[in-house]
Amino acid sequence: MDGEAWLPHVRLALTTLRDSSEALFGSGRGQMAISASQSIIELWLLPRLERLGRIAEGQLSIQTMVLGAHEADVDDVIRIRYGAGGWPHDHKLKLFSEKIAPLASPELAGRDGHWTDWPRIACSGSRPGWNSWATRFGIATTPVPHLRFDTFLSALGAARAGMGVILASLPLCERDIREGRLVRLSDETIDHHESYWAIAGSDAIARSQWSELVKVLA
Repeated sequence: MDGEAWLPHVRLALTTLRDSSEALFGSGRGQMAISASQSIIELWLLPRLERLGRIAEGQLSIQTMVLGAHEADVDDVIRIRYGAGGWPHDHKLKLFSEKIAPLASPELAGRDGHWTDWPRIACSGSRPGWNSWATRFGIATTPVPHLRFDTFLSALGAARAGMGVILASLPLCERDIREGRLVRLSDETIDHHESYWAIAGSDAIARSQWSELVKVLA
């Protein structure tokens, strides 16, 4: 069978890939590995990095990955993914309840006129966008966003620079709001049913470590 003939080569390739990954990320016994988007790493994990390091019994590895969340049950990586929480894993933790609202830099917020007339920034992904906001609160769908990014972190950087209004996750932007880099433009919010979850299989983390991780991440 052609498939059987290829099987040894596939196994060899997968073994080589695993060994290369271990060399790159330092995988091995005594390590806690967390995989997340760059946005979550910078906005949620880095402020908690010192406490995360105390939980890890050895090396703490933070990986920027885009692999499917279903792979968490076959490896030793804790993955943080966006969704409704329906993953069949041994450990699941909702990081926060997603609330979305328009934000802008203080400079843009000080401009004359109403914020709905200002330039808008869009971001690809599962999070509700401007059409959802317009449907919920009845504002016009125009102006069409003049900037669109494929990552939330890039869109947030443009908003900080005063380039437009962003519909942003309030929990992820809590520090930006508190320190004055961004300003809320409306008291209204979209309470979204999806959010970020930490998910892991039984090989990824011991139950006692998971209990400590919950205290840090939630």
